[in-house]
Amino acid sequence: MKREIIRIEDISDINLLREGWKNATKGDKYWRKSTHNYEVNLERNLLSLSHRLREGTWRPSSGHTFRMMTEGKWRDITSFPIEDRIVHYAVVHMFNMSRHFIRRTHGSIKGRGCLSASKQVRKDIRNISHRVELLNKQHEKNRAASEEIFEVTVVKYDCKKFYPNILKPRLKEKIRRKYKGEAAIALLFAIIDSYMPDSERGMSIGALTSQDMGNFFLTMLDLFALENIRTHYYNRYVDDITTLRESKAQAIAAIPRMVEAAEKDGIIFGRIEVYPLRVRRVDFCGYAVGMLNGTLSTRMRPKTVRRYRRRLHVAANHLATQRATVLGGFAAESLRQTIASYEGIAFHADTHNSHNLLINIKRNYYEVFRTSDREPHCSRHERERVATA
Repeated sequence: MKREIIRIEDISDINLLREGWKNATKGDKYWRKSTHNYEVNLERNLLSLSHRLREGTWRPSSGHTFRMMTEGKWRDITSFPIEDRIVHYAVVHMFNMSRHFIRRTHGSIKGRGCLSASKQVRKDIRNISHRVELLNKQHEKNRAASEEIFEVTVVKYDCKKFYPNILKPRLKEKIRRKYKGEAAIALLFAIIDSYMPDSERGMSIGALTSQDMGNFFLTMLDLFALENIRTHYYNRYVDDITTLRESKAQAIAAIPRMVEAAEKDGIIFGRIEVYPLRVRRVDFCGYAVGMLNGTLSTRMRPKTVRRYRRRLHVAANHLATQRATVLGGFAAESLRQTIASYEGIAFHADTHNSHNLLINIKRNYYEVFRTSDREPHCSRHERERVATA
């Protein structure tokens, strides 16, 4: 395949760096002190950055790493200075690695988030269930000659500590196969090496470049599953892979080949689950999806519901212990965002299940919802005034 040329002049273009500035200062990131200091002489700073990128004298920062509990796991998150975030945006924009992703790759891609992944799984379950039903009818007459039983079987792969275990030399090799332009590639390699420079493994969680490069690193595994193993019903969200097979025998036969292909890139599957769809739902991207009496059934994940109840319980305890009639600016704004987020998830589940669930939750935490609705919204300027008070 012909390699794409990436020019350092395009990455260092002043207009692209301005776009990077706008992207890097979205939301709460704008209120960082370092961001305001950079904005004082914005044009001069961007021109200086553009010059250093062209000359090859700009060096990426290793960032500030801290630990955060997300989804029940402790993760090392890296925060980068404003100039690094601007360069990351320009690099991601010009390399445009997403053009190499397959359609069934989800996560950190515009228009292909959790909901897109879940809808694709639902569509696959409908299609494969219909196909298995037809196959069983065709083989019903020849059951004595063929003992194969067709049944929708789910196989789930989970990459063990994916980002910390990415092999940097292997990633660089994959990049060189698709791109050329020594100055631009040297810049990208410098960003890769800036995180844990003494180790051959590891990629920062929190960098914009890591999101694209993580998906790019697994693209060859995606293609192997589709083209070599013929896994037609395949979906990946970042490092979580879910496949559907027409029989248990097909599912078990595909596992060693997937493990072998992953090990070539230094990827280890920490957990592999195999089970028939009739026994358990597919727990993927916020929803538990299955077939109930020939009809597709979609529910919110039990873990998601528990997390929602826990956050409401914390707010209810705050109101009770503080004897407050309102939650306060930051707390109320955060609670409103939480409620909107979980109600949005429930909206895309089955109507009768989600409707009854939300009614019960609102009944149990009526005081929290009433207080949250009464609290006025906190604007950006109000938040800045409260923070500096």
